[in-house]
Amino acid sequence: MDHISEAIQEVMESYEVELNRKIIPVKAIRNLSGHNILRYKIHGDKQVPFVKTRTTQRMEEGDVFAIETFGSTGKAYIRDDVGVYGYGRNEHASAAGLHHASAKSLLKTIDENFGTLVFSRRYLEHMGVKNYHLGMRSLVSNGIVESYGPLIDVPGSYVAQFEHVSMVHELKTAEYADAIFEIDRSAPA
Repeated sequence: MDHISEAIQEVMESYEVELNRKIIPVKAIRNLSGHNILRYKIHGDKQVPFVKTRTTQRMEEGDVFAIETFGSTGKAYIRDDVGVYGYGRNEHASAAGLHHASAKSLLKTIDENFGTLVFSRRYLEHMGVKNYHLGMRSLVSNGIVESYGPLIDVPGSYVAQFEHVSMVHELKTAEYADAIFEIDRSAPA
């Protein structure tokens, strides 16, 4: 995977962006990585860094990878910010002892529609789920659902993510899905 990480960094850092009439280089994020996807587990144990790295890990036939490249106009080190951008089911948490009917109903909806995949409030609302806030608070406080904060770099910088999911086959790679997410994390100039 060394050569993939090096190529990601080379391509990512070959770009620049003009902001307020100033040319700013795009940098590959150094403290995140892509990963393999296992059955019923979105984050596997193999990592695909976005910067040149030495590793003994190898892609093998049948592996599925989320190559999630993140770029930034800042320092290229991401951290969580205040707030919530998404939620994910904790696959190891038990729902035993869950008391609120709203939490039980919401958990059933989450399990049936998302499993352990990360989702946002917008997805729930788009599905027609209403009055879920108390149930969600209960699920999060019981560790059944985890909340994720927005990822930011230094103030005034921009962070963008591109995700591409691929499966490794003999002699080729099949592309299954790709999506692009741009997140404006800049302070007013």
